[in-house]
Amino acid sequence: MVPLLFMAVTVCVLAVAVTRPAGAQMVTGRVVMPDSLTPVASALVELRVGSAPTSGVEPVRTLTDARGVFRFRLRSADSVHVRVLRPGFRPVVAPSAFVRPQETIDLHIVLTQLPVRVATVEVHGSAVCGERADAAAWQLWEQARTVLQSTVLTERDSSLRVRTVEFQGEATPKGAVVVQDSSILDVPLERPFAQAHYDSLFRWGYIRRARDTVTYYAPNASVLTDERFVLGHCFQVVAADSTPAGVVGVRFEPARRPRFGYTDIAGVFWLDETSYLLRQIDFGYVNPPRGHQ
Repeated sequence: MVPLLFMAVTVCVLAVAVTRPAGAQMVTGRVVMPDSLTPVASALVELRVGSAPTSGVEPVRTLTDARGVFRFRLRSADSVHVRVLRPGFRPVVAPSAFVRPQETIDLHIVLTQLPVRVATVEVHGSAVCGERADAAAWQLWEQARTVLQSTVLTERDSSLRVRTVEFQGEATPKGAVVVQDSSILDVPLERPFAQAHYDSLFRWGYIRRARDTVTYYAPNASVLTDERFVLGHCFQVVAADSTPAGVVGVRFEPARRPRFGYTDIAGVFWLDETSYLLRQIDFGYVNPPRGHQ
């Protein structure tokens, strides 16, 4: 049984009529803790527009700021569905609302933490795929995906800088790599890859050869949160006797055997067993080209 915390939500919806240019409909809000005062910073907020809250349309996402505030601008009047996610909690769905032309809908979301134990879920060892994954695996994957989606949004902040260690090496005739030098770099975060790059990973695979050069691609947060990754992989809770102390794991692997010439990935998301924050991702290549295992 995987213990999780459920989160109840109190949402006050306030429609504020303001004078705005045509097409300036907005959804704003503030997420606070149970005391109704303490703001919840860096909570992941998803907005879906349309008649169905679970439609196949990819939601627009943002993070709450230090004051717990979030904002979305709409192109036209429509129904809106807001969901708030935090590691360690189940997703919270706010009541749906309709935003009229030139109107602002303001959501005041109060999170109420209720310690609830998930009903016993039997894991039989068979991996079930995509959104049909067994309940325990899907809950753990939702925790990991929340962190990854927050990372995607954080990486868009050009003011962030990271320290990296760069290694240079030379391949020997027997295939081993000898590290020759290394240096510590203080650099800004790289701009996200173009969408075409991610599309090519799902189309052509994670290992590609061009003449005498072989390129190995590693999945980043944008790839792992893509719906194509979710639908193309199976998820399964790692057995307790194979799990290091202090963590829980959810294994992912291709939903079907990769086609000839296509290299996929498989691995494990490791999460803290208490906070459900993502600690580490281990992955390897499935169906690599001959001679490149």
